[in-house]
Amino acid sequence: KAPSFRLASRAVNALRAGEPIHAYEGLAQSSLILVSVPRQAQDHTISELASSALDWRSRPVVVLDTAKESDALKPLTNRGAAVATLQLVNVGDVLAIEGHQEAIRQMQLVVDPAARRAMQTIRTGGKSRLLAGVHEATQGFLPVIVSVTDHFRAAGLSKQQSENLAQALVTGSMRSYFRAGRRVLAEKDE
Repeated sequence: KAPSFRLASRAVNALRAGEPIHAYEGLAQSSLILVSVPRQAQDHTISELASSALDWRSRPVVVLDTAKESDALKPLTNRGAAVATLQLVNVGDVLAIEGHQEAIRQMQLVVDPAARRAMQTIRTGGKSRLLAGVHEATQGFLPVIVSVTDHFRAAGLSKQQSENLAQALVTGSMRSYFRAGRRVLAEKDE
């Protein structure tokens, strides 16, 4: 289902799976419903979908690329749907899935084995923590790196020397943490 039947036909052709439909009721025979729309259209699409005449009791629905937790998708959960969310985590093509077990199980059945191996199930309600961690790992520490290289530059090192030294120190610190865990924090304080 798409905003137009023509767009739905294009999506089906690109996926080489499924068949285009005119109305949400055309999904009645689907064993799994995937929702993939831009984030700004998600609330409207979820509301429209939940308002359809489909029998939602235990129907698995997986919403792709949403910042929301599965239990925040109230229009569907209130109708009895088994809802999960699936999020691509940028590094290593990890897929994080959370939500109702039936929706997770159905999603695992339809993806190829490589995607199934990349799929990590997180606890329901844990998505906000996952996304916060992704942000800290990809963007949150960058101001610290800038500060470190600025200190080295102010000490008289060239830009290249500053960056190389910062990279070596950060890499060493990461290696120490992944070997020793949180104990490395106590060792640094001593």
